[in-house]
Amino acid sequence: EALDGWFSRHHGYHIKPEWVTVGCGVVYGLATAIKAFTRPNDAILIQQPVYYPFREVIEDNGRVFVNSQLRNEGGRYTIDFDDVEKKDDRPQRESPAPFALSPIILLGASVTKELERLGDLCLTHHVIILCDEIHCDFVYAPHHFTSFLTLDEKYRRNLAVFTSPSKTFNVAGFQPGNIIIPDETLRQAYRRANAASGYSQGSIMGQIAVKSCYTKGDAWVKELVAYIKGNIDW
Repeated sequence: EALDGWFSRHHGYHIKPEWVTVGCGVVYGLATAIKAFTRPNDAILIQQPVYYPFREVIEDNGRVFVNSQLRNEGGRYTIDFDDVEKKDDRPQRESPAPFALSPIILLGASVTKELERLGDLCLTHHVIILCDEIHCDFVYAPHHFTSFLTLDEKYRRNLAVFTSPSKTFNVAGFQPGNIIIPDETLRQAYRRANAASGYSQGSIMGQIAVKSCYTKGDAWVKELVAYIKGNIDW
């Protein structure tokens, strides 16, 4: 309920309780998803420049790292869709899974169209999208954040979204992680891999932190974002 309230108020989508699996952080969640959805030597595509642990959890788990370099066009990163499609269409790999780090790479009015185009490519090539949306609260006017979960429901068939209050509220020490997987088949596969790692539940302090942040933090985050925007402007 706390998650649903926060993301519906701030980002325009709802979360069903059964979609959520508690984790100990986003990077752990991504590593677990790799083990759940792919096999050794499968290809996993990420779009650099991006957070360095993404490549590490690919290679440390015996998967093949594939990069589709983002293009810097006048200070705005954009997706090279021709390159993504070429690298998604790898018949020798059975289940490539790209990380789509939408909070960092996509800014401006065309975000929805870009995400939809990426989602359509992944549906066509039977690719699972692992989408880190941990920075979603740090968006400054006139921009707004666009989550994959606000798009057409068809994209939810092969989508896992990873969020956490750790960046927004600086509570990373509690290791909170929200792994949101609408599709039941993917969700059960993730939970089996999660259980196999010996992780059955989040810490009680982490769960309390998530609930407290998402039910009592609206005014604080509004002031925080305004303060940071002032620093940026200065």
